[in-house]
Amino acid sequence: MVQINLNAARAFATEATALMRAGVMEEVLRHLLSANLPQMFPEKPWWIREHSTGAEANVHYIDAAGLRRNGFIDSLVGMTAIEYERNLTVRAIYLEGYHQVEEYCSALLNQGIACNDIIGVLSDTVHWYAFRVQITRPPMPGMEYGPDNITLHEIDAVNLEDHTDDNLIRFGLFINRYLGRKGSRRLSALALATDMGFESMFCAQNITGFREVVDAAFAERPQYGNMIASLWQNFVSHLENNGRQPFNRTIYANELYMITLAKLLCANILNGSVVRHEGDNIRNILNGQWFRAMGFMNLVEYDYFGWLNEDPYIDQIVTIARQIQNDLAAYDYSIIATEDLFGPLVAQLADRDRRILLGQEYTPQWLAKKIISHAIELLPPSEFPSFVDMCCGSGVFIVETINQTIARYNIIPSDCPADLLRQLTNSVVGFDIDPLAVLLSKLNWAMAMRAFVPHAADLVIPIYHADSLFTVAPITTLIEGNYEEQDLQMDFNGEQVTLPGFLITPTNRRLFDSLIHMCYETAKARARNNAADYPRHHAEAFVATLIRDAGVSVKAEQQEAIITSCYALVPTLERLQREGRNGIWPFLLGNSYRPGLVRGQFNAIVSNPPWMAMSKLADNPYKTVLVSRAERYGIKPAGSSHLHVELATVFLLNSVDKYLQENAFCGFIMPDTLLNGYHHEPFRNQQFLNSDWQVDLRVNEIWEVPTDTFKNKAIVVFGQKVNNANPNPIAGRRVHSEFADESCEFRLLRQGKRSAWSSNPNAHDITDGVLERIPFLQGADIMPRTLVFHNVTRQPNGRWSVQPIPRQNDELSYLVSDAKRYKEFSLNVRNVDDQFIYDCYLSNHILPFYICDAAKALLPMRKEDGRWLAVDEADLVTYGMGASTAFKKIFTESDESAYQYFDRINYRNKLNPQVFDSIDDEKQLVMVGAGGGYTCASCVSFDQIDKARTIIDQTIYWYIADSEEEALYITGMLNSMALDTIIADFQPEGAMGRRHVHKLPYAVTPPFDDGNPAHILVVERTRALIKNIAESLPGSEAVRYCYPSSSTLAVRRRRLRLFIQNLPTSNNYEEACREVYNV
Repeated sequence: MVQINLNAARAFATEATALMRAGVMEEVLRHLLSANLPQMFPEKPWWIREHSTGAEANVHYIDAAGLRRNGFIDSLVGMTAIEYERNLTVRAIYLEGYHQVEEYCSALLNQGIACNDIIGVLSDTVHWYAFRVQITRPPMPGMEYGPDNITLHEIDAVNLEDHTDDNLIRFGLFINRYLGRKGSRRLSALALATDMGFESMFCAQNITGFREVVDAAFAERPQYGNMIASLWQNFVSHLENNGRQPFNRTIYANELYMITLAKLLCANILNGSVVRHEGDNIRNILNGQWFRAMGFMNLVEYDYFGWLNEDPYIDQIVTIARQIQNDLAAYDYSIIATEDLFGPLVAQLADRDRRILLGQEYTPQWLAKKIISHAIELLPPSEFPSFVDMCCGSGVFIVETINQTIARYNIIPSDCPADLLRQLTNSVVGFDIDPLAVLLSKLNWAMAMRAFVPHAADLVIPIYHADSLFTVAPITTLIEGNYEEQDLQMDFNGEQVTLPGFLITPTNRRLFDSLIHMCYETAKARARNNAADYPRHHAEAFVATLIRDAGVSVKAEQQEAIITSCYALVPTLERLQREGRNGIWPFLLGNSYRPGLVRGQFNAIVSNPPWMAMSKLADNPYKTVLVSRAERYGIKPAGSSHLHVELATVFLLNSVDKYLQENAFCGFIMPDTLLNGYHHEPFRNQQFLNSDWQVDLRVNEIWEVPTDTFKNKAIVVFGQKVNNANPNPIAGRRVHSEFADESCEFRLLRQGKRSAWSSNPNAHDITDGVLERIPFLQGADIMPRTLVFHNVTRQPNGRWSVQPIPRQNDELSYLVSDAKRYKEFSLNVRNVDDQFIYDCYLSNHILPFYICDAAKALLPMRKEDGRWLAVDEADLVTYGMGASTAFKKIFTESDESAYQYFDRINYRNKLNPQVFDSIDDEKQLVMVGAGGGYTCASCVSFDQIDKARTIIDQTIYWYIADSEEEALYITGMLNSMALDTIIADFQPEGAMGRRHVHKLPYAVTPPFDDGNPAHILVVERTRALIKNIAESLPGSEAVRYCYPSSSTLAVRRRRLRLFIQNLPTSNNYEEACREVYNV
């Protein structure tokens, strides 16, 4: 029982009584109680948090008229429904509250909670009443419970108007008895993560004990500890994106905490109630004997943590586990949700320890349910599910496959033939590279199958700690190519043994398993008996027997290879056993090579593979092999895009190739960029059909997933292992968690060399007649900003004063506030010659249909005969002391000569074309922002700018239009929402929103044709809109965003777009643009 702090309780009772008598609303009283509960019960048990988080719980019941009603319980704590009113001494208020409690208790009956487990509480925070529920009239068939079906019986009461110690102690007992009831907390994935996750008080109180055990074990058994650390790093370190790192005991202890918690929880669920502490129960749960006694032979194996679950360390862990078990007693184990209980916990650990290959991130149950349901529907009627999840994480797809298979085939545990049970047991296989995820997935599997345990023989759970790409194993170096044709070098803590690769095939699976098991058992027996040297003829007889029993045929040279391997493996394991370096090897041998043993065995893959660009796998051993595989599968994009090869697509193709039977199906959760990312171009074009490592795959269906489902946008891709072209269009669906799905279709669109799968019915192919042929040019590299931009003021003598720009809170701060280099550089000079001060346009100056004043730029260059030239350092003194001093300081800071500085600005010849001196005044300069998620364009006549001084930065694309009409047409088309609609399908979207538009707009916009009436209409309506903007903008709220320092560029552009969209002429303008874009 949680003790009550009498002083805090007395203070609360005094204040609550005064407020209740003053007639305040019940919300005030309830909030006062919530604020004081942690002070009154300073141990902060779970039910205090539940009292707050369970507030306003939604329930349903049948009212007196027989209608289904929804309502909100003031607070739901476990299976105790609490109704708060403002003053229960008023009879009418008491009766209303009593009726509310009746409704809430009947609603809990409708949730499947047993009548005897439900408690109703009515309170105004001063007067407290507890009620038991009696069912007086069962509901009609097909109906739910309502207040008319039950009667409440008062079983306890307490009145806090009496502030004596005895009465406050009675209040503490009341709260403990009815809010803190053991076995009343509903068990769910969210509740578990909240109560015992890594951010919980519970974890903080217990995690230290695990860290102390780990530190002691590594200090006392350094040889074995170093071996475990090495094996962990050989495999588990690939979960990290920064290569092999030193062994991290904190992460190791975190996982030991979660594994211990999960084992206890699973045992309680399988038991139907909390397993008692008596005898060796807790010890046997931790070391796996308890589960083996129940029939789960490999649920708990001697893995990376096995040595801690035996003497002398297990006693310390048992002590902590008993404390955990006391808190786990709060949960109700009679009603278990059919979900992945550990997914949110794994997600917390991934965020905490920054691990990336856990099978991506937690997949919500609702989405897994839909994917599995669809995958089962795709199977021919005669086929039973034989699924694989090659990145199973904590087992959400595992759980759903088992649950839906049981439901679909109406499998009754008490009437399940052995053959059917065997099919169910193997209906889904899971792999994961993370040992924690594997154990949690196994525990989820056991809980899903718990009803079959009394009717089954020994159960072997088909979930394995292995790299499903079969690229790496803890005791084997990186594997590339066909492993069946090569010998694998196994390293047992420095002891080398060769394993014939041909054993790791489905045909030889039984032989492999028998070989590993018997070699290990023989080695243990020899170590116990101090046997003499292992003779070769024993190995020969041993292998001959195994081959005969396995019923396989092997060639003479293959049998010789197996004998040689056995002859080396038995003495090695024997030696390790004698030296105390054994235990974990059967686990690694039995798991690591499993992917090769089940090749081509499955009729469907369901998975959420890891999403990660290869560029993020810095120095990781995976990287070289994965890039090689992407190339062999034909999905490595050309140019710099190869850096963005996606791990998920390599997993997808590898698993389809390795695991699926012919004509089998797959369903993968994939990044949304698969639809339109340039680096996925080879995948959309099915280049894997004709690659070095050909993969047969046809994409049959694509689902859009709500944007808030994962950290990044996702889709679900369904396909089939056949050598056919993708259909066009591809069937589609927009799936939702709360309401009905919607049908759609995805068409493969072309835009020059680019493609996209689009569900937009208005989008279309663009193959010719595009603006790309008009020479839009990118501006020059006017940087670093702090060397170029300063606060310049013209002096009376016509020269310029140059001073620093404040980094913040100045109208020019935007020019230097984001500087990455030379942040502290500043100039303070006078009399700088006028020829070195230029008008520079940056993206910050370009808004829709509006150009801000250019920024003054100090640049050491000049024009001569229509050519840009660097200043000659030898001639600096001739330009005056001001310019000479400034440029010397700039060149010193950048560590460049004048010519190097100029060449960097003129990189790729982007400055040389910017010679506008002789351009006719009637021509127009069109400028378009090079970045941002939306196109933003403006134009200006050359007679409105200083042609000799104008320079354009690389954040802008520019073009010289021959006429005002052409400039208005281009500007109008590029600013339109119609353009956004078209290019959105070719614009990948990341965590930070849409990727930059770059040159996408020019590839879909037809060039201006003054003989085309639709083009002329765009010109006229754009002109009218610009006039409307000029008349409406001054004095509006939007005008402040015309100043570069007012906000970020994205905000400024968005606010001005919204302003323009609300103008009276906007709709007609947009209609004209839509006509040209054919939207």
